[in-house]
Amino acid sequence: MNGRLIVFEGTDGSGKATQSRLLCEHLQRENIPYKNITFPQYGKPSAAMVQEYLDGNLGRRPGDVNAYAASLMFSMDRYASYKQDWGAFYEAGGLVIADRYTTSNAVHQASKLPPEERTVFLNWLFELEYGKLGLPKPDLVLYLDVDLPTSLKRMQHRQEKHNTKADIHEQDAAYLENCLRIGRLAAAHYGWTVVPFMKDGAGQQGGEDGGGGDKGAALRRRDGDGAQVERDHIQKKAEAARQEKERDIARRGRAGALYGQDGDEGEGRYRIAQEAEAEGRKTAQGKPGEHIGESPERYGAQRADMICRTAFHTRPSPL
Repeated sequence: MNGRLIVFEGTDGSGKATQSRLLCEHLQRENIPYKNITFPQYGKPSAAMVQEYLDGNLGRRPGDVNAYAASLMFSMDRYASYKQDWGAFYEAGGLVIADRYTTSNAVHQASKLPPEERTVFLNWLFELEYGKLGLPKPDLVLYLDVDLPTSLKRMQHRQEKHNTKADIHEQDAAYLENCLRIGRLAAAHYGWTVVPFMKDGAGQQGGEDGGGGDKGAALRRRDGDGAQVERDHIQKKAEAARQEKERDIARRGRAGALYGQDGDEGEGRYRIAQEAEAEGRKTAQGKPGEHIGESPERYGAQRADMICRTAFHTRPSPL
C-alpha cells in the first residue's frame, strides 16, 4: 500500500520551507504521522555533485551545465533519499511532505532549453524518475508563485540571516526570471495547485525565513480562520488525490481482467478503454432519450467494452 506525497514547489525564495514547516506543525498538532523531506540533501554524499554544480565548480552560470546532466545529479540525490530515508515509510502508507521534488527539475532545468525542446526533456525527466528509478508521483503539488523582486528580497534576507553565499542559480536574476515563467507554465500544464503571492491586502505572504511583512498568506498565518481554511483545503486536495489514485488502480485492475492488460500493450488498451468510456458518457448525457433507464456511466462502460473487444478480440465484459 503506497502512501501520500505532497510537494511544495516554487523558485528560490518562494516560501517552500516556511509553508512545509507550517503544514508539518499542523499535522503534529493533529497527531497525524508524517515524514518531512527536503531536496537537495546538502551535506550528504548523494548530493555531492549537486553541491559542485550549485557552487559553480562545473561552470559559473546555470547554462554551463546542460539540463540533462544537471537533472541526473538531482535525480540521484532523490533516489538515494528514497532508498535510505523515506521509501519504506511511504510504501507502508505514510504521509510524506516534500520541500522540492522532481518538479524542481521541471522548473529549473527546462528553463535552460528552447521551447521546441522542452516537451522532450520533460517526458524524459518524468519517465526517468517515476519510471526507471521508481520514485513515487506526487499526489498533490502546491506551487508557490511569487514575483522576481519578492524572490530576490527573500533570498538576500536569508543569506544575511544565515551568513550564506548565493549559489549560481540565486546569483543569476535573468535565469530566475525565466524559471518563474516556466514554473507557471508547468503548473498550468500539469495541474499543480497554484498558491499566488498577493501584493495587496491580506493575501501578502511572508518570506521563506521572514522578510515579507506580517500579513502572511493563508498558509503562513498560524492564527485566524484563513490559516485553517487553507490547511483544510490542502488536506481535501490530498484526500481527493488519494481517492482518485485508488479509483485509477481499480480501473486498471478492471482493464486487466477484461482486456488481458500487461506491459505497454496493456497500458495502451487501458487508455483506449478510458477514452471510449468518456466518449460514451458524453453521448449518453447529450442524448438521454436514446438511453432511457441507463446511466451515462453504465453506457460508457459498455461502449468501452465493445470497442476493446472489437480492437483486441477479448472476451465480453460481464456488465
